[in-house]
Amino acid sequence: MNQHKEQTANFDLQAVFETSKILNASLSTSHICSHFLLVIMGRMMVAKSAFFLKDAKGRLELICQKGFHYKDLPEFCPREYLQSDEPIALKQLPDEALKEFSSRHGLELFFPIFSQNKCIGLAGFGKKLNKAEFNAAEYQFIGALTSIVATAIANAQSFENSKQLNEQLDKRVYHLNTIFDISKQ
Repeated sequence: MNQHKEQTANFDLQAVFETSKILNASLSTSHICSHFLLVIMGRMMVAKSAFFLKDAKGRLELICQKGFHYKDLPEFCPREYLQSDEPIALKQLPDEALKEFSSRHGLELFFPIFSQNKCIGLAGFGKKLNKAEFNAAEYQFIGALTSIVATAIANAQSFENSKQLNEQLDKRVYHLNTIFDISKQ
């Protein structure tokens, strides 16, 4: 039995390492979130999941979902439940719109995503296909991956911000060159 636990721990460590390499190689937020959901769904045998990120106004935006379709997406305003990195059960969600949306789509367990001590998002998962509860080792596995995905998302967002700043700078340089050319005439 002890050898089985050791093999499982080895497998988990290898899965975390491989996932880390894939997530950190991407600069696409939606790809990072999608891959994270697929890894958890495959490892935990979960049929439904969703990934929410905070937007510039602090609201949760659905980045990707697996296992369900939606028509109308209400506005979610994260509050105190995003102050801790502990998993959150559906019943504990204080945001009624998020609770109703999640209940309707079969999401029951949520993991806050933290980067630099700030919550940047929330990953939600449905029941396991075998109807079993998540155990402590699975919480630990998901917790390790949420740390990795948070770093990958922060890197992707920083890259996107620098790209936008570079485009703005290019426009200003072009504008200044135009003004300079006009002033020479």
